[in-house]
Amino acid sequence: LYKGMIEDLQCARLRFTNPAILNDPLEAVAPYTFRENGNVVTPNTKEIKEILSTHLGKNVWKEPRGKRILEVMPFGISLEYAIMLCLSKSENNQLMWAHYADAGKGICIEYDTSPLNINKTKITDSHNKSFIAKLLKVHYTTDFKYTITGLSEEEILFSSIFKHKDWSYEKEWRLSTYDTSEDSTKQNSRFYGLPIKAIYLGYNNNEQEINCIKHFLNNTNSISKNNINLYRMTSQNDCLKPMPI
Repeated sequence: LYKGMIEDLQCARLRFTNPAILNDPLEAVAPYTFRENGNVVTPNTKEIKEILSTHLGKNVWKEPRGKRILEVMPFGISLEYAIMLCLSKSENNQLMWAHYADAGKGICIEYDTSPLNINKTKITDSHNKSFIAKLLKVHYTTDFKYTITGLSEEEILFSSIFKHKDWSYEKEWRLSTYDTSEDSTKQNSRFYGLPIKAIYLGYNNNEQEINCIKHFLNNTNSISKNNINLYRMTSQNDCLKPMPI
């Protein structure tokens, strides 16, 4: 359990993430094709870098932002302002617990997403700044040759939901937005207000962590009309199943 988790739970506070810090280096990258006299040619990364330097400044290549752009340049355009909240439809996938919950030492939180409109939702972050986000289902594929005709907000968000089919086990949905403010790169944009339906404890949580979550729930349920259910993940017939606590 990370420092500040109980406070985040109390506030129903969730963090939007910049693609640059995600575990897939090709996350939120819009592929491009370069043509010369009608023929497809290899992108001239040196020329692209020189053009970007005139807009972003030469020092950008020493910053995380510039390193991210260079990392994905052979593959496409980094959608660095498309920040997202990553969710999953699955609470019992063993790979998810191993990769994202510290080998079963973390927790899984189930949220009520009914307040989110699947088209557009107006939300407010921790700085009381309102902006529009879209809830989108991730599309898993091996063919990234889709076409965008510009860099509008709609097309950028569309490009952010494509992932290689190897990631399909995640069953991911994303609440995505396009934010050009400095906060987006500093990881400060946060979303409040999604009601918590249940908490799933990992199969490797220790007693202190379990009691910490129980104490939080006892306090929360005593002052809330909507009780939050608590489960512990257990292994049954080589499958993870939630058991009520």
